[in-house]
Formats: sequence, C-alpha cells, structure tokens
Amino acid sequence: MTTDLQTDQPPIGTECTREEVLAIAGSRTRRAAVLRAAGGGPIVGLALTLARNPRAPQVMVVGSGERPAREAREIVEAAAPIPVWVRAGSSGTWRYCGPFVPTRFDTTARGRASAAAVSDEAVGVVRLTPAEA
Repeated sequence: MTTDLQTDQPPIGTECTREEVLAIAGSRTRRAAVLRAAGGGPIVGLALTLARNPRAPQVMVVGSGERPAREAREIVEAAAPIPVWVRAGSSGTWRYCGPFVPTRFDTTARGRASAAAVSDEAVGVVRLTPAEA
C-alpha cells in the first residue's frame, strides 16, 4: 500500500486491514471506533462500522456512558481534520474515506433520534464534513 508523503494517509478509497489502519494512524486501539495514539495519547482517527454507523463517514453514532460522550466532545472541540475509515459487513476490510472535520456533537432530540435508529442506548451523533483539500 502506498501513502501520501505529505499526510501519511493512503489515497481515498484504499482498502486496508485493521492492522494497516492502526499502523497508519499510529494507534494500538483494537476494538473501539475512536483511535488513540499509542499510550492513550490524542485521538488520531476513526474506524467506523456501517452496522453501527449507517451514515458513516458523515455521521458517527455516540454510545452511552461517560467515555463515548467525552471522546465525542474531544473530537469536536479539537475541530481538526481526522482520518476516517469505514468497514462494511464482516469482511475485515476497511476503506479509507479521507480526513473529515467534526462539526458538532448533536445531542438534540433529532441527534438522539438519529442515533436511536442504531442503538437505544446511544446519546447522540457526531456530525462530520469532508476536509477541504
């Protein structure tokens, strides 16, 4: 696999294994959607499944509990482009969608309703837009 030398990200549409996603992102996170730098550092990417995030990469469903809500706030407050990968089905293949900018953590009735379509325990969604090239 080749990567863009300026961003260390693969071309949009590149398919990767989970291990490749973790290596590119510099993360050791195995199961979570939010990828953190090794050692619990900053958030360095999102790995979203369509089963849990059917509108990915534009919308990330935020589960219940303090950690998911804290991570959602952290993503939005950073307001920086974040690399997003999406996995469809159980193939184990992740498609790089490019960098996206988080615009808001939506916990309004509309946001909760959008999340509830996937999980009754979800507290809202993070809305993302493609980063400008």
